[in-house]
Order: sequence, then C-alpha cells, then structure tokens
Amino acid sequence: AARPRGFMARAQAALKAPKAQLWEVVGGAESSGGVLVREGSDKSSKALDLRLATGSLIEEIELSDGRLHYKRRSGAGPDEGWILIELKGKELAKRVDEAEDHQAAAEPAAQEDAPARQSETRQPAERPAERPAELSLELKQKAQRLKVDLDKLHNLEPNHVAEFLDKMERVQKTTASKLQAQYAELGFPVDEDDIPERAEMARQVSKVLEWQELALVPLQAVCSQRGLEVEMDQSREELLQLLSSIEWENAGIPITRLEKTEDGLAVFSQMRGIENAGPNKLVAECKRLGLPTSASEDTMISALKQAFIWKVLPAPELLRECKAYSHTPQVGDLSQESARDELYQQLVNCMWGNRCEARGIPAKRLGSSQLAEELLAKVDRLQVLGIVSLQMEYRKMGITFDPKLDTQALIDRLRDMLIWESLPLGELQEECRLHGLPQTDGRKAMLQRLRKRLDDELELEAQGLPVRRLGGYEAALELMEQYEAIEQMTMEELIEWYKGTGCPEEKGLPKDELMELLKAMAVWEALPLTELTQECAQNKVAVKDLKRSGSEDEQREQLVTKLMQQQRMRVWEERGFKAERIGDFHAVSQLIRKYNHLDSMSNEDLERAYAEKGMPKEAGMDRSAMLENLKMVLVWEALPLLDLQMDCLERSDKIQCDFESKGNENEQRASLVRQLIVESFRTAYEALGVPVERIGFLEAYSVGKDLVSFTIMSEQELQAECQKLGLAANSEMTCSELLARLREYTLWDVMSADDLFAECQRRGIQEQLREQILGLLLAQPA
Repeated sequence: AARPRGFMARAQAALKAPKAQLWEVVGGAESSGGVLVREGSDKSSKALDLRLATGSLIEEIELSDGRLHYKRRSGAGPDEGWILIELKGKELAKRVDEAEDHQAAAEPAAQEDAPARQSETRQPAERPAERPAELSLELKQKAQRLKVDLDKLHNLEPNHVAEFLDKMERVQKTTASKLQAQYAELGFPVDEDDIPERAEMARQVSKVLEWQELALVPLQAVCSQRGLEVEMDQSREELLQLLSSIEWENAGIPITRLEKTEDGLAVFSQMRGIENAGPNKLVAECKRLGLPTSASEDTMISALKQAFIWKVLPAPELLRECKAYSHTPQVGDLSQESARDELYQQLVNCMWGNRCEARGIPAKRLGSSQLAEELLAKVDRLQVLGIVSLQMEYRKMGITFDPKLDTQALIDRLRDMLIWESLPLGELQEECRLHGLPQTDGRKAMLQRLRKRLDDELELEAQGLPVRRLGGYEAALELMEQYEAIEQMTMEELIEWYKGTGCPEEKGLPKDELMELLKAMAVWEALPLTELTQECAQNKVAVKDLKRSGSEDEQREQLVTKLMQQQRMRVWEERGFKAERIGDFHAVSQLIRKYNHLDSMSNEDLERAYAEKGMPKEAGMDRSAMLENLKMVLVWEALPLLDLQMDCLERSDKIQCDFESKGNENEQRASLVRQLIVESFRTAYEALGVPVERIGFLEAYSVGKDLVSFTIMSEQELQAECQKLGLAANSEMTCSELLARLREYTLWDVMSADDLFAECQRRGIQEQLREQILGLLLAQPA
C-alpha cells in the first residue's frame, strides 16, 4: 500500500521532536463548517472539498509563513493538509500544550484508521446536533411553512431566527411598490417607473433576505449556481457584496465606480426607458446629449447607455474612461465640477469616431466588422465590472491577476486576450512576432506564449514599470536598463543631477529619495504623450494652459517638469513648508533656499539672523528651535496675502488686517508678518518690558526689534547708536552699561505720562521738572 502523503516529513519531525506540537482549530465553525484546507502551502494550491472542523486537534508537521502543514488527531475533516493559522487578523488555529490535551492526543489508533473516515467520504462537516434543538417547535414549523432551511443559516440564535422569519413573513403581506423600495435598500437595481408583479417582487426580496442569513458554504453554493467562481477563503460579506454587484453589472451599470447608489438607480431607470423606445425617441435623445444619430437603433441605445453612465461618474473615473478610449483629456482642477463636465463632453465627442478603434479593437486585423462589434460589446461589459468580478474573469481566462495594477490596465489585459483568441492564424502569428515570440507550434501554443508574456509584464509592473503605458514589453526592458544605471549612481552624481532640475539643494537629502525621483522622471520621459497627459490629469497637474504650439518633445518637457515640481511640492509639504498653501513651486523653492542658508550658518550667525527678524531668544532655546521658528516666519512671508490675512484673523483680533486696501501687497504682508511675530512671542516681548497691550502689535514689534538688535551689537555699534539717539555715553562705558542706556531710552520713548512721572519719582528728579511743568500749564489757554 502507498504510504500517506507527507510520510517522510512526519517521520523526520518525529525523530527531531519527541513531543509533537499540537494545535486546536478555533475558527470558522458556525459560518463555514470549519477551516479551508489546501493540498500544498501555496495559496494557488488546490482546495480540498472537506473543511477541517472547528474544535479539531491537529499535530504540526511544518509551519511556514503563517501556513500550517498538519496531521489530524481528532475531530472531523481531512487527515492531512495545509491551513492558515490566521486570516485578516482573526485566529483560525492556536497552539495547545501537549500536557493540557494529552487525552485527545492519545486517541486510539482504531479511531485514526477507521475504514469509513470522513476524509475519504468527503462529506461536509456536520453542524453540532444540539444547535437546532435550541429552537422552539413553533419556530421550526414557521420556518417549514416559509420554506426556510434552518440547517443552512449562519446564526441559529432563537431571537435572531425569529426576527428573520418575521421579515420573511412580512414580505408576503407587503405591496409591490414597498417591496420594490425594500429591494433597492438591500442594494439591488430597480426601475422606480416600472413596478413588477407583486409575486415577482416578493420572490426577489425573499431571495436576498435568505442570502443574507446563509452560512458560508450554502452561500458559496448560491454563487456557484449563478455561475460565479469564488475563492474558498472569501468571507460571507464579500460574497453578499459580489451577488449585489453582479446584478448591477449584468444591467451594465458600474455600481462600484459610482459615488452614490442613487446615481445607479437613476441610470438603471434611464436605461430601461430606452430599451423599447422607437427610433424617433432614440434620435431625439441622442440629439439632446450630442450623440451621433445616423447609426443603427442598437448602436444608438449602446451610446445612450454609455452617456448615462458618464453623466454620473466622478471625475477620476471619467479620466479612466478617457484612457480606455485612448483620449488625451484637456482639463484643469479635477476637484471642480466644471472639470467633470469638460471630461464628460470630451468623452461624448469620442462617440463620433470609430469606437472599436478607440477601444483598441483592430477590426481590419480581425477580418470582420461584426466580430469587432461583438468584441466591443464584451469589452464594454468588462468596463463596468468591479475588482472582484474582474478577478473572476481572470480566473476564467487563466491569466495571473495582480491587484496592484490599476483597474483599466486589468481590463486592457483581458481585452487583449479576447482579441488574440479571435485573430485569424496569420494575424496571431504577426502578434507573436510583434512581441518577439516564436510564431510556430500552432494556435494553442502561441496563445500560451502570449499569456506567459502577460505574466512577464506583471513582473516588470511589480518593479514600478508601467509596461502597457510605456508601449509594450520592449520599451519596459529599455526603461529597466535605465533603472539599473540609476541604481549605480553615486550620491555626488545624484546631487549634481538634482541641481540641474532647478530644485533647491537641500541638506541631508536621502539617496533613496533622489533615486525614486530620477526613476519617476525616467518613466515620465518614456511615456507616450497621451499617457503623459493622463498622468498629469490623474495627479491634478493642470495642463490646460500649457503651450500647444511647440513640438512633441517641447510639450513632453513641459509636462515632465510640471510632474517633477508637483512631486517635490508634495515632499516639501510633508517637511512642514506648507507647499500646498503657498501653491507656487518657485516661491517654495526660494523659501527652501533661504531656510537652507540659515541652516548652514554658525550658531553665532544664526542668533544674529534670529534677532534681525525681531524674535527674542528665550532661555534654553537651542539651534533647532530657532530654525523651526525661522521656518514659520519664512512660510508667513511666502503665503498668498489672502491666506496670510485669514491666518491673522484666526490667531488674534488684535492684528490689524486691511482687506479693502489696494496698496502695495509686499508692505501689507510685511506688516502682517511683524504682528504675527509679536502675537507668537508676546510673552518674550513683555518680559523685555514692551507694553504690548497698550501700544499694539505693530509698535510693539518696532520696539521689540530694537531691543533685540541691541543684544547682538558690538561695543562700537552700541556707542554709535547712543550717539545717533543723542544719549550721553563715554568711551569708558562697558557694553552692559551702553546696552542698559539704550534699553531705558527705548522703553521710556513708549511709556505713558504716568509711567514716565513714576520713573522720575523713582530717580528723585521730579522736583527738577516742577518749573517746566508749571510753564506748560501757564501756557495753556484759560
């Protein structure tokens, strides 16, 4: 007799470990009847029909990357296989101490080798017999009357079952219009202008209500009956969503791409409204939407349905449609409603051309316009599919599915396979030649090579090379060579290249960051102009105002520069330079140059620069704190005036903002920045003796800046300042004495009369002012 699969692995494990590691299956019992088992460790390995029941005790053979190769000790399920020990954060199996479960570990050999083992009969794991017994006889009879199979439900808690059966019973007593509304609430398409027979509507609602209560295995059976290929490890929630999405997709509506279900319902009603319309109504509707009217009725219906969908798609999805039609969009800011309207109109204009050619379907090579139209219908169907449905299509066609690819690229790959399968033999050979593949060994072998080429392209895509967008496999290989050359560059070479881009040199730039930017630019430069324009639109880079009169190379250079600038703006925003609010690459570049200059200064020079901005250095303030404060001021100086004014209003009502003045913007900005500095460092200003509250932010800045500037002056500069202000000072005075004199004068100059008189009293000179005060009083008119 043949030894069981994995015998040697078990034997070696037994020799190395006298005490085998045991595990208990803890996941999946109620909803799925146990845990999915595969023949091998790879996810693509065949799934066994029978699941490993919850509560089973298993022995570890091998543990690799979260997958456990086991031998069953007790419980129901396959004797041996591979399971996941965790799925989406949920524990499916946990380790068990051998001592804790010695009784289960030492089950009789007769039980292990019983001739009627479940693993051989491959019967589903049975639900524990005691669960149905918890339900009352009344509930069981009600379920039988309503034709509900209790054994298929995922939750047999009595209250939950009672509530579910009540819902099912109410369906039989509800009007058709209310049932239709309920069907829509459950996530399915309805035409509000056409209410079906009550019996039909009741059947549909009951069906969906029952789906929502099914356990995983019965729900998988429902999917299978509806022709849906699902993965065994997909959850109930995913399957329910799939069943809903399929209904919409079968109606031609890309529900997963819409922002609101209400939009889908509106489109569904519009589509139903034209399905049986006469030619006059179709022509009138096409004229209203700007669509061709000279086509056949079927073509007009197809065009109208497409236009209905475009009307409700958000701007990013309309961009994807432009890409599907090989159209280069001319659009501004995608966040604006006007941009969405522009994209819609541009797509409508595409309907006047050859749709087959626009969608990449070569009618001439196919040799039949009818075949091309049939392929177009298939591609249109693919265009409405959500990601889960596309994954099923990939499995059907035997192509590797890569969820990291953008959705349009996934659809284009399926389109290519459909085209290849439909090409005459001679054209298929030509397709292989264009891809650099052998053109012999028959049709099946050539198609297999083309499928293999798709997988090769996926490997390049995984390395950041957009193969299809570049124009094909060969173009991607050329770009790969550039990648390799970039990775060989030294830091000095990368810095030198970076300087040539017009970006400001930054201290401590990581090498990885520079290589990533250079690789991105290499991709942008290699993209066809249409794809490059798409890249700009998807990244919200405005291309509408770019010069169109130049050559293609000049246009490409402009677009690549715009993309590079936006990428750096994104990085600078993350580094706290408020690039998004400033909104101008050159303004932010200048800001960063100024900051880098400050960062390169010695500590002494930095303190001087800090003081020159009118900011007092507080006790314990280090270099990094000064640089951060200086960065804040540089940002204020670079912000658009309106943004700066709004910041001032939010921070303090004491800052003087003049929204009506049409004067010099630079002067207004300088005034606001000075007031913001005082508002931010008010405590430090008041510690210097500046009466901020009484004299206001603007005058406080002037006084504070003078006081701070005195602290960084040399003795010679202090002497000159005293002389300029007419203060008594001699060459024997120390810096401290000169500084004190200047500080006193500056503060006296802004003191109130009461404070000045108090200062005179403190110094005992009030009597000396008696005659001057008396003279002033006598000079006043009676």
